[in-house]
Amino acid sequence: MLSPRVICSHIETSSEYEAEADPIYFLSPDVKNMVLTAGIFAVITSICGTFSNLLILLAVGVTRQVKTTSTIFVLNLSVAEFLFSLIVLPMVAAQCFFIYRYNCSLLTDDHCAYFTTIRYALGQIQVQSIMAIAFTRAIAIGIPSLFEYINRGSVIKAYIAFIWIYSVGVRIPVALGEIIDDRFGSYDFNNKTLECDISTDSPMTREVYIGLEVYFPIVFIWACYIFILMKVKQSTWAVRRASYTNNTSSDNCKSPQHEALNERDLRVLRSVFIIFMILLICAIPVGITHRGNIATDYPTVFISFHIMYWFQYSIDPVVYSIMNVNYREAFKDFFKKIFPCS
Repeated sequence: MLSPRVICSHIETSSEYEAEADPIYFLSPDVKNMVLTAGIFAVITSICGTFSNLLILLAVGVTRQVKTTSTIFVLNLSVAEFLFSLIVLPMVAAQCFFIYRYNCSLLTDDHCAYFTTIRYALGQIQVQSIMAIAFTRAIAIGIPSLFEYINRGSVIKAYIAFIWIYSVGVRIPVALGEIIDDRFGSYDFNNKTLECDISTDSPMTREVYIGLEVYFPIVFIWACYIFILMKVKQSTWAVRRASYTNNTSSDNCKSPQHEALNERDLRVLRSVFIIFMILLICAIPVGITHRGNIATDYPTVFISFHIMYWFQYSIDPVVYSIMNVNYREAFKDFFKKIFPCS
């Protein structure tokens, strides 16, 4: 359990820092050890996630054979995960080590406004990229004529720009909450959860963000995948019926939906679905613990769920390489260029 403590006056810091620092809590030995473990895992995940996602960007990004609409959004997803691993996780690790050593937060409330905006924005870009892949594939198989219009470089670039602008912009009201309107809440350091988050005096703001950035994307992605599965099944049955009756040639057996969603697209779609499931498995426990008293009643469990959440940033590139033969070939070609055979 956590008990209140005074401001960290024993640390040699500027008077400005001491004035801004919030009182934190004494940590039990178990919680302190878990905070230290979280910091170590944050470092490991940061290193693995940074280099593995960078490999995706370098290997797949320069390979023209896999430049499909889905792959472009996969690369956008990897950019978000790369930046999360490069920027957010090292800061998380530093925060954990600082709390373990001094029992107070490295980040002040002012720091939290910047850090939390970046953290949540990159997480939302990740979700929005998965949404974009599911949505464009559903359009491709459901309305091929519309897909021909949106499957253009200018439209895809505009879509990606929208994802970034939206993901960052939707966080601005809270980041500037104390300046423009305190009804939006603000990003502060939470003494009970030992993290930067939306202030506890704005529960409505938290619920709006959870609905907008968690519940809606999950329902939308599931709806897209169910729609795609139904269309693929219908297409498969139509082809089988046509082949049994021999009333159509093999060239005419394929339905427009089947042509719009080729085998390469299906492989990417399967890979992204696995990543979506990993996201749910890793993120849902963290989301649930934020809605109750688990953070204060079971702090070690609360911290362990965060470690579980970070794990996805290093495992997603492994999913790409295992599930998608085109990406594996891209990796092989990339390494051949880097390490040519003598």
